[in-house]
Amino acid sequence: MRKLVVFLALVTFLLGGTLSAAKYIWVKREPPFDARGINTVVVLEFENRSGHPAAGRRIAGRVESLLIEDGRYRVVHRENLLRLLSEREMKVVVPLGLKHALEVAKEAGVHAIITGTVNRYKTRRWREVYYEESPYYEYGSRRRGWRREYYVKRPYRRHYWTAMIEADVDVRLEVVKVATGEVLWAGREAATWHGAEEEVFYDVDRALSMASEPVLRSLVSNITGVTERARVSNDSLSAARRLSISGIFDDEDDFSIREDTLYLVVRLSPAFYGKEIFITIERRKTKMKVAELRYTWGAGEVVHRFPFSVKEIASRGGLGHYRARYYIDGQKIDKVDIEIEGR
Repeated sequence: MRKLVVFLALVTFLLGGTLSAAKYIWVKREPPFDARGINTVVVLEFENRSGHPAAGRRIAGRVESLLIEDGRYRVVHRENLLRLLSEREMKVVVPLGLKHALEVAKEAGVHAIITGTVNRYKTRRWREVYYEESPYYEYGSRRRGWRREYYVKRPYRRHYWTAMIEADVDVRLEVVKVATGEVLWAGREAATWHGAEEEVFYDVDRALSMASEPVLRSLVSNITGVTERARVSNDSLSAARRLSISGIFDDEDDFSIREDTLYLVVRLSPAFYGKEIFITIERRKTKMKVAELRYTWGAGEVVHRFPFSVKEIASRGGLGHYRARYYIDGQKIDKVDIEIEGR
């Protein structure tokens, strides 16, 4: 059971007492290039050197989806650039290359172009054969004419096989600034996934997706600048707050404490846009509700921190054990225990 312990000074808990130090802080890692002024990007179809006919298109589509999911940049679809080229009566080459894209990207309001190369995108399939012998020996006899023969043998020796599949992906990604045409950042990642075919339902494309997903997420995180956890000690906690680091979380990533405010953190897919989030906090044994909050999930939203006053919770229910419950459109999806103690 996940649990958050909030310590309040017995004398001052009604005045917003002090809080104990947490184990982790969230820090924002910025992209490894100067991203100032880059708000809109376009993803071109990747150059395909893998031999797979759909590799470039698939990789570009997944990169585009990850950028939209992150929400840091506005993403323009490459079809808009093709339309601008056709309006200029220029010769349109599909897939659209970097040279032609740079000619119309500025007109489309694009600040950076994301492109790259798919070096490997392949699978290998084979059968692994296993043999099994009985650990017991069989004893018996049989008559041959007037003689009787005695024998010792294993009763059976079986073999069976498993269909295996291996997917290998190697991708290079580049970020090109439209204003100057320079490459702001380039990175390359590769990964191999292997397992039984039944794990991917005998689907080759699913195996390729399993291999490419960590590669693309790692590359895109360098463009967007992900939020990471960093371990801190009790001594460095006050210094971290002075640096205005975003929040202090426990091991489960579900809540944060900042001064006298408790934040319950909800992470959902942008597909939950428009859904109602309902959170309640109640005293565990008496079942007394001390706080509740309603919120409608926003467009493109991935994470939201819901604030609750520790002073207000303690003034209504006192010190002790509480339980927070999460609901989406009236359906309970999760719960977490909270304990407020004096010291």
